[in-house]
Amino acid sequence: MFAGVLLAGLLRVAAADSPTNALAGSIPRFDIRLDPASRDRLRRDPRSDVSATVSIDGIPISGTTLHLKGSVGSFRPIDDHPSLTLRFDRLDPGGILAGIPRLHLNNSREDPTRLHEVTGYELFRRAGLDAPAAGHARVTLDGRDLGLAVMREGFGGEYHARHFGTRGGILEPFPTEDIDGRSTLHGHGARPDHAAIGAAFELVDPEESWRAVSGRIDAERFADFAVAEVFAGHRDGYVMARNNYRYRVDPVTGKLRFLPHGLDQIFDNASIPWRPEAAGKAARAMLRSDEGRALYERRFRALFPVLGDVGSLDAFVDATHERILAALRPEERPGQRARTVEFKERIHARIADLSRQLAAADPAEPRWAGGRARIDGWAPFAAPDGGSMDLATNRASGAVELHVAAGKTTAASWRATVILPAGRYRFTGKARTKGVEPLPFGKTQGAALRVLGTDHRSEGRIGTTASGEVSVEFELGARAPTGLACELRASGGDAWFDPASLVIVRLTP
Repeated sequence: MFAGVLLAGLLRVAAADSPTNALAGSIPRFDIRLDPASRDRLRRDPRSDVSATVSIDGIPISGTTLHLKGSVGSFRPIDDHPSLTLRFDRLDPGGILAGIPRLHLNNSREDPTRLHEVTGYELFRRAGLDAPAAGHARVTLDGRDLGLAVMREGFGGEYHARHFGTRGGILEPFPTEDIDGRSTLHGHGARPDHAAIGAAFELVDPEESWRAVSGRIDAERFADFAVAEVFAGHRDGYVMARNNYRYRVDPVTGKLRFLPHGLDQIFDNASIPWRPEAAGKAARAMLRSDEGRALYERRFRALFPVLGDVGSLDAFVDATHERILAALRPEERPGQRARTVEFKERIHARIADLSRQLAAADPAEPRWAGGRARIDGWAPFAAPDGGSMDLATNRASGAVELHVAAGKTTAASWRATVILPAGRYRFTGKARTKGVEPLPFGKTQGAALRVLGTDHRSEGRIGTTASGEVSVEFELGARAPTGLACELRASGGDAWFDPASLVIVRLTP
């Protein structure tokens, strides 16, 4: 049976609809020059398009426009080390850079390895999915050497024709918006029926909701997309964050297909569950449904031998690394070697942890006594930078507690998963805090209990509080694995949760 599933997965991978990576060859040199007026305009309005004089490997490229790109972590002004978006109006198809008319040159502030995006998009291609071309380029700006940039194909209107051979468009969602929300259409094509998709998401019964959602999206390819994101630990993507994704309406089927985006932070947490907490509404609908979850799990097990082939991944990273080394100055190479080794170690750790997870027994229904069930099996998740997570002994009571010490930006939790039948429940337990400071962003703060994959969260404890009960109520429409979390979202302080007090109370028979 496993051999049949594996064969199906391999055949599915062979049916990839993506072109090969057109930017994976030699590393070109970009010489970019701006006139004083254009530079001044970018100082005032970094997102404005300005004319630029560009040559690639000494070949002038006419009709080029440029603007600055990047978000909070990666953005740098024009006089610093900016990330750039270039648009070539008259680049001949099949010529230099394979005719790609829009490129991003990323400064790698959030990926010093320079390997994340190139490797991440390769994983999607190996899963039989479409992904933008990605490589590297050496960049000078008005004579300043900006060093080695990660070069990626942009999702402009031309992307659809180049990748799928038909007229169409790529949809870019507004920040935090899902596929039923606002978006910008690049190119020409149909927009999805947002009202119908939103109505499908709102259906209470998980099976009805997933059937309605899968009537609007290409369900099997979406399952594969989710597998690739989760395998790579893309915590800032669609499935786990409802962020960093693009999508399109297939002109033949009318269904939505997802495209990967923003893979500069992957493989940074080996222990992300293979059945993750879902933030994207389509992923949430899939994983809450028996039918959708079975599809996802079947595709994960089929694709894991392909994506998790350590030898093949090592060879890909090593080949990319050698091309990078050849483009670096001698004094830059030792640091790159060390970062590549560390990146490969993180990939190996992720594959090993997923192998362990896939071999482990499925979660069980808890043992009920008088309508209450204690929750065991707590494990740490997303240990904070500059902080820690451990089992700590309470000096006053002698009880062992689940402890989280916050770093500057902490969203860490102790997690457990149980199988619960349909019904209404209360998740409750005791928590205490010391010096907990809220994060400077977000609506959910402090120490709290949460039901993963939902919006159900207890009130968060801030500051210093004595041990006391916190609780959250929720409802399940069908029997399903249910993730529970004791979490701390904070910029400082400590939180302790008493595992002996953490129980589920059944509110309906």
